[in-house]
Amino acid sequence: MKRLNLLFLIIIFVLLVGCSKTPEKLSQYNFKQGVAEMRIDFIDRAPPEEIYPNSDFKMVVQLDNQMGYDATTIEVNFVGLNRKYFDVSPPDKGNPQQSLDLLKGRSITAPDGDKKYFDFSGNSGDLFQNAEEYLANYFLTLSYFSKIEFTDTVCINPNIYEIYDSGCKFDDLKSYSGQGAPLAVDEIEEIILPGDSPEIEFRIRLKNKGKGKIKLIDFDSAKLGSESLNCKFQNSNTDLTIELKKEKQEAILICSKTLKEKVSYTTTLLLDFTYQYELEKKEKLKIIK
Repeated sequence: MKRLNLLFLIIIFVLLVGCSKTPEKLSQYNFKQGVAEMRIDFIDRAPPEEIYPNSDFKMVVQLDNQMGYDATTIEVNFVGLNRKYFDVSPPDKGNPQQSLDLLKGRSITAPDGDKKYFDFSGNSGDLFQNAEEYLANYFLTLSYFSKIEFTDTVCINPNIYEIYDSGCKFDDLKSYSGQGAPLAVDEIEEIILPGDSPEIEFRIRLKNKGKGKIKLIDFDSAKLGSESLNCKFQNSNTDLTIELKKEKQEAILICSKTLKEKVSYTTTLLLDFTYQYELEKKEKLKIIK
C-alpha cells in the first residue's frame, strides 16, 4: 500500500512540474537556432504500396514547416512518372503540381509549425503484355522561398595593436551552428584595417546545412549597430544575389564600413537573407496483376 501511495505521489509531482515549466520554457525558446527545414512526405497508405491495373488511388502529401521562418511560393511536383502507367492530377506541363502561397514557421504562438496536406487523384494503366508488375521510380519535389535572420554581439577594436586598450576582446573568427533554417551563417571572419580612417570588414560564410539544394541567395540587409554596411557576394556578377551550384552549396558575403570610433566597443551585427530552396525525395509506385 505504501508503495502504491509513493508511486502515486511521484506521478503527481512529475505532472505538476512538467505543466508548470512548459509555458515558461516555450516563451524563452529560440526557434531561430540550429538547422531545420520543411519536411515533405506521404501519409500512410496514400499512395498504397501496390496498385492494380486500371484502378483509382489517392496520393496525399504532407508538408510540415519545422523552420523558424515562414515559407512562401511553395510548389510540390512529381517528376519522372510515365503517364501511360500513372496519370496523376492536377497535371501541369506533364507533371502534377500543387502550389501554396504561405506556410508559417515555428514560433511561440505555433511551436509545432504549420502543416498542409495536398491531395492528388491517380489512375493506373494496363501492364505491358504478359508482365506481372510494373515499378515506377520518380521524385517527389518541393520548392519554396524563405529567409534567415542573424544577430550577434561583436567586438569592434580599431586599435588592435594598442595594448593599453582595456575594452572588449576581439574575435577574428567565430563559428555558428545555424539560425533555424537549412541555410546558415556558418562562420564570420572579422578584419580590422587600422590607420587614420580605420575600416572593418566582415567575411560571412553562408552554407547549406539541409538535405536539399539552395538555388539562390539574395542579400537583404546588414547593419552594425544602427548603421548600414556595404556588402557584396564574392564571385558574383550581381553583388546582391548569388546562384549556388549543386556541387558547391556555400557562398561568402563581404561587408565593410569606415569606423568613426577610436576605442574598442561592443555592438550588434544584424544580417538578413532570402533564399530559394529545393528538396527532392526518391519514391516509387508499383502496379501488380
